[in-house]
Amino acid sequence: MTVKPELNKRDWIAGLEKGIRIIEAFNDAHPRLTASTAARRTGTTRTAARRYLLTLQHLGYVESDGQLFWLTPRVLRLGWSYFDSAKVPRSVQPFLQRISAVLGGPTHFAVLDEDEVVFVARDGSSLMQNVGYVLGARISANLSSA
Repeated sequence: MTVKPELNKRDWIAGLEKGIRIIEAFNDAHPRLTASTAARRTGTTRTAARRYLLTLQHLGYVESDGQLFWLTPRVLRLGWSYFDSAKVPRSVQPFLQRISAVLGGPTHFAVLDEDEVVFVARDGSSLMQNVGYVLGARISANLSSA
């Protein structure tokens, strides 16, 4: 694992960190959150979590029925920015195509993100049933051969 360089305290934007933590609080076990649940999952106050959720709603990243909040597809813009800007997924694509052709099945490429691997490229026949991972899927690194 690479060590992150220290960030000067005056360069830190705590609000950005908290807003991202609110987005990351949603998952398959918690697809809809109240402000109280978001606060508990992120270590913020209920009032702060509500304000972050309302800001995210105003920006189009979450929707709400007045009590519960859920993510919108706009959140995918954040993740797809990586796919649009990173060179690795594009660089490995020709190799994945060759491997897929030789093996006759789908191939995947993943990168390490802390203790998980994230699948960032794939290739395989669209005629074949896809039993592999979708782009952006995460699994524990110790459970993956990637």
